[in-house]
Amino acid sequence: MIDWDLIFLIINALGSLATLFAFLFLFKKDKDKQVQIDRLTQVATELAQMKTIENQKLNLSVKPELRLDGSHYNGTDGDLNITIENIGERAILTRFDLISEDIVLHNEHLPYTLQRDSQRKIFGRTKGETHIKDCEYQIDIHYTDKIGNLYVSVIKGNGINNRISEAKLQPSN
Repeated sequence: MIDWDLIFLIINALGSLATLFAFLFLFKKDKDKQVQIDRLTQVATELAQMKTIENQKLNLSVKPELRLDGSHYNGTDGDLNITIENIGERAILTRFDLISEDIVLHNEHLPYTLQRDSQRKIFGRTKGETHIKDCEYQIDIHYTDKIGNLYVSVIKGNGINNRISEAKLQPSN
């Protein structure tokens, strides 16, 4: 006589083994997928790093570089002339912000395109009793490069004794 209970036990055992192998197969497949996901994540990270490097290279290739090229004053009429020079790529001067109790700017003529290896004068004049050689000031020079990056360089001075800071790249809005 056929022992049906034994047959069902054997079939059940085979089913359990098949289920175990199916789970092992799925886990292996999941592990393979995880390895693929990890590789794709690594590729995406490397691409993001490459994009950052390429953006930095682009920004350096178009960056203007302003420096001071002399200052002088005329004590009789209270005029101050500051000459800036662009030794980098083209700059479009858009705004001068003056912080001073002693002088005012005049003849700004902005916006102004300052080409590579060219100069531009910034004109100031005393507005009070302080002699121009003793006037303190700060001039924030706002400008853009040829791809639209915004920069600010700052001139701080007392009379013709002044210095300019390195340009700060401003965040885009």
